[in-house]
Amino acid sequence: NFEAIASALGVQVADEGSYALYTVLFQMMLFFVVTHEYTHHVHGHVFSSDGDSMPLSEILTDGSAGSLEEQIHEAGADSYAAYHLMGNWVGGAKRPEATKLLKIDGVPTSTQDEIIFSCIVVALGGFMLHRPVSKLDDDIIYKFEHPPTAARLNSLMLTAVGWCRKNRPELEAWMTNDRFLRLLTSAAEVIWGLEDERNRRWAAQVEFLRSADGVTYLRKLQKGLYAYRAAL
Repeated sequence: NFEAIASALGVQVADEGSYALYTVLFQMMLFFVVTHEYTHHVHGHVFSSDGDSMPLSEILTDGSAGSLEEQIHEAGADSYAAYHLMGNWVGGAKRPEATKLLKIDGVPTSTQDEIIFSCIVVALGGFMLHRPVSKLDDDIIYKFEHPPTAARLNSLMLTAVGWCRKNRPELEAWMTNDRFLRLLTSAAEVIWGLEDERNRRWAAQVEFLRSADGVTYLRKLQKGLYAYRAAL
C-alpha cells in the first residue's frame, strides 16, 4: 500500500499528505520523461536511421527491433534526465516546493536531501516498473531499442550516485544498496502486488544481468555510453 512507500521515504501521509506525496512523485516522473525526450531532440535522435523524415515513436514501437547503439542513445537520454532531476530537486529550484509539499522544510538539510533522493528513487523505480519486463538471453538482449528495464534502472542509479559524488558525497554513502532495494520493493508492492508475474520476470532479469553474459552486456553498454558522452 501507499503508506508503505511513505514509511520507507520517512514522510507522514494523512489524506492531504498523500496528495502532496503523489504530486511530488508525479512531478519528478514527468520531469524525467520530458527531459529524456528533450535530450533525443538535442542529440539528434528523433528521426529514423533509414533517412526518412518521420520521427521515431517510443510509444507505438514494440521495442524489439533495436540495437546496442540505440540502447546507448536511450541510456544517454536517461542519464541526462536523471542528472538534471537530481540537480533540480536535491540541489536546485524545485527543492523549496518539494520540501514545502512534503512538510519537511523544518528538518535538517541533510534529512531533506535523504527524503528527496528517496522520492527520486521511488519515482524513477515506479516509472521503470510500469514498463515491460522481458525475458533475456545473450542474443535478444542486444536487439531491444531500450536497455532491459532492470539495466535501465541500474544505469539511472549510477548517474544519480555520480551526481551525489560530485555534489553531496554524504548522500552517496547514505543511499546503500539495502536502502535502495527497500525503496524499490515498496514501489513494486504498490504497482505489481506481491504475486504478480512481473515480480518473477524482474527476478529473472536481475539474475541474467548478474551472469557472465549479463555482465558482458552491461560493460558494453557502459563503455558505449562513456564513448558517446565523450563524443558530444
